[in-house]
Amino acid sequence: MTGSLIVNNLAGLLIITSLLVIVAKRPTASSLLYALQSLVLVLIFVALANLLQAHELYLWSLATLVTKVILVPAIMYRAFRRLDDPSADGGIISPVAILLLAVLIVVLSYFVVAPVQLPMVSALKPALAVSLGHFL
Repeated sequence: MTGSLIVNNLAGLLIITSLLVIVAKRPTASSLLYALQSLVLVLIFVALANLLQAHELYLWSLATLVTKVILVPAIMYRAFRRLDDPSADGGIISPVAILLLAVLIVVLSYFVVAPVQLPMVSALKPALAVSLGHFL
């Protein structure tokens, strides 16, 4: 499997984990899914570091592992466990509406990125579209 294919597949997994975080009903589950999402982000950093020979990204991945995979989810999980308000579970907008909106954003992001003509990222356009959709 080529490096760009790995990055693009991990980007697809990142958007899936993002959707799981969004539709999680319990805040504690959301914090654990956020840790999983952040782990996928670490894997993307490592794959990009290997693909582009950018050794600085290895440091980013280490910093991301410590902060976004371990510290932030642990703090969130602990805070949510202390709150433990059953009436706060779930959101105002239905999960189906959120999923449809997120899918629409990702599809629109793909069409926005499609005309970009940069030789360095031509093989990584799907990851670029997912990044834009993830940001939005």
